[in-house]
Amino acid sequence: MDEAQVRARFGERVRHYRELLGWDMDVLAHRLGKTKGTVSRIETGKQNVNIWQIMQLADVLGVSIEALFPSKSGKPAADSPTVLARSSLERCSKKSLEVLNMARELVQEFEKIHA
Repeated sequence: MDEAQVRARFGERVRHYRELLGWDMDVLAHRLGKTKGTVSRIETGKQNVNIWQIMQLADVLGVSIEALFPSKSGKPAADSPTVLARSSLERCSKKSLEVLNMARELVQEFEKIHA
């Protein structure tokens, strides 16, 4: 595997974990303090990342550094339990917020009808 292939596979792993969390590039960029363009270049393997950026990515995504690198076989590492738990929690939080907003709307309609 050459350098370009390693960067491409690394970027694929970053994208995989970002999507598993249900985040778009803007969310990851914000959490990293980077631009969406930087995240895009990392995910497409067009940008080299230094060790500090790798540590930041792993921390923000909730995975080990090793999980971001392809194995020698090219097969992805198992998904991190932290990422899976965070992903589930965020999906539940989004659903809870949707339900809460629906309840608020129902209360407002009820108040209008009975006012």
